[in-house]
Amino acid sequence: MDIRVIGGAVAALALITALIFGLTALGPRSSTPAELPDLKRVMLSTGGVGYFEYQADVSGDAQIALPVRMDQVDDVLKSIVVFDDKGGTGFVQLPSRAPLSDIFRGLPFGPDALNSNAALIQALKGSEVSVSGPLSADGRIVSIVEETAKDENNTQIKRHRVGIMTDDGLRQFVLEDADSISFKDPVLQNQINQALVSVAEHREGQGRTLKIRANGEGRRKVTIAYVVEAPLWKSSYRLTTGVEPGKAHLQGWAILENVSGTDWNDVDLTVVTGNPVTFRQALYQTYYVSRPEVPVEVLGRILPRPDEGSVGATGLAEDASGAMMAPPPPPPPVPAAPAESVRVTGSRAARYGYRSNTPTVAQAKPLAAESKEAATQVIFHLPNKVSVLNGQSLAVPIVDQKVPGELVALYQPETHPTHPLAAVRLSNDTGFGLPPGVLTLYDVQTDDKKNATTSYVGDAQLSTFPVGESRFLAFALDQKVTIDRDDKSEKTIANATLANGVFKASVVDERTSVYTIKGAPKEDRKIVIEHPRAPGWNLVTPDPKGAEMTPDRWRIPVAIGAGQTVKFTVVTQWPRDETQQLVDIDLDTVLAYASNARLTEAQRDAFTRIGEIKREIAGLDSQIDTEGQARDRVFEDQQRIRQNIQAVPAGSALQQRYLRSMSDLEDQADAHKRKIDQLEREKAAQQRRLADYVGTLNL
Repeated sequence: MDIRVIGGAVAALALITALIFGLTALGPRSSTPAELPDLKRVMLSTGGVGYFEYQADVSGDAQIALPVRMDQVDDVLKSIVVFDDKGGTGFVQLPSRAPLSDIFRGLPFGPDALNSNAALIQALKGSEVSVSGPLSADGRIVSIVEETAKDENNTQIKRHRVGIMTDDGLRQFVLEDADSISFKDPVLQNQINQALVSVAEHREGQGRTLKIRANGEGRRKVTIAYVVEAPLWKSSYRLTTGVEPGKAHLQGWAILENVSGTDWNDVDLTVVTGNPVTFRQALYQTYYVSRPEVPVEVLGRILPRPDEGSVGATGLAEDASGAMMAPPPPPPPVPAAPAESVRVTGSRAARYGYRSNTPTVAQAKPLAAESKEAATQVIFHLPNKVSVLNGQSLAVPIVDQKVPGELVALYQPETHPTHPLAAVRLSNDTGFGLPPGVLTLYDVQTDDKKNATTSYVGDAQLSTFPVGESRFLAFALDQKVTIDRDDKSEKTIANATLANGVFKASVVDERTSVYTIKGAPKEDRKIVIEHPRAPGWNLVTPDPKGAEMTPDRWRIPVAIGAGQTVKFTVVTQWPRDETQQLVDIDLDTVLAYASNARLTEAQRDAFTRIGEIKREIAGLDSQIDTEGQARDRVFEDQQRIRQNIQAVPAGSALQQRYLRSMSDLEDQADAHKRKIDQLEREKAAQQRRLADYVGTLNL
């Protein structure tokens, strides 16, 4: 993102090298009045961020005040940069986000002391004060006591009686009656003032003011820039056909919102389309590094213990049992507190009072932006300055020119099986890429008297549109044209061999689609058929030189005259070499090869014989499965009878009956097992027979 420096040649470029946070309670404040910079330039990116450039005229050493929203502070600290053509490095200062308790840590009182006058007096007991009013005296605060009194209307009120120790002794006064109380210690007085400033700066919900120090001599311009989160700008298009043969008038608009919190007055505006890497980091969050706590050593009574001997120095301690012990491990580090998220989502509009407005067009006649295509983005720079109030939306033109465009009928069978889509084939010869967006189409019709009438014809979606490419923009259903498709498939085999148990062949799968197209009754049509395309398949008919390819479609043009009905044939092929083990080919494929006239008679006879053996093996498999199912049913009956035997009295007639049934079932199970074993032997024999047969083939 380029940054312009206004004001001639750059003598010195000062990049911020120090970010000073916190309340400078004990430090001096600059007496130079803060100057508010003017917003000069805005650049909005489709990456969801905006670049904002401010400029201020300063003289000598100066302080520049730049207000920012609280939710923008992290982004500002991440990206702020200062350009000073005659100055040196300065600094940026803003109130810390640390809790007030942290900021008051170095003060002789806490935040609660500023809740009331009485609370402050109570917190500063012993301080020297000067009192004026009904009692005028100097002394040190001794006490403050709340008491109840009655006013002139006999209404009870609360007052606070303050006692101070003076040179003449202890004196008292009512706090509410005193005209003024000042602290005689200037350091304490300054601490109170700075604490009040800190409370005001940390008030929840308000923004932050960055104080930027610019060091230099003479009058000069200082430029301040940063990148913060911004609403995504959108693009929309208008396309008008019928104005000129083979051409279409394209207008592109950028729709954007100013929710920056600041009015844009005569701003140099640029919109950028691209996909930059953007991220955020909680730089405005206060963090502390966890440190292990070491106990304080306290010297106590000395009580030597008896010496129990020693061992060789191994670096390990020894427990009472004599086992060696390693020293205890150090405590694990305490994980740092997670950063607090300051992202503002959909509720931001309600929080900051933004309102939605109908986009306004800057000029009646669009003056398109100046476009420039960079390595990773396209930049649209508006030629005129822009003024937008905070909370307002704006529509600005980014392209306005004629481009190649023609009406076509685009047949997408998955969209509609019978009728094509009315579409415009648009080519981008603008010299720069266009971002995606919605597109509204208009058509101009001219009658015999040369009166032109503009009509709305539909909407379309424009995807990212690089320069030099074309897009089909479908906007309606063309019900004047009817298309029907009939498909058939055929497999062709050539150079087939059967040798060493392997089948090798050159195979070509061919699909033929016949499109029956009934054209419009009174108009010619340029039809583009989107025909399915799969990996490995080639277009044979028509000539592929006249077609285009997408990842899963061929786009094939067809010209249809008014009132014509034509048949249009598309042939695609998938050529390949196949190698298969003959014993592994399934029965259906074997039978198909046995009847394929592309094979020799000997090859067909071989496949017929292979099919017979495979059919016998399939029959044995069926018998084995039948016997297995019958044996499973016997096992289920046996399980049921076992449960019945356990449930009846031992030695009873019913138990004897169950035992006889169990014996019969066992005989049946044995018979099924013997049958399965026999069938398995027959199947193995047939498989050996098949292997022996195919091993002898050499055709």
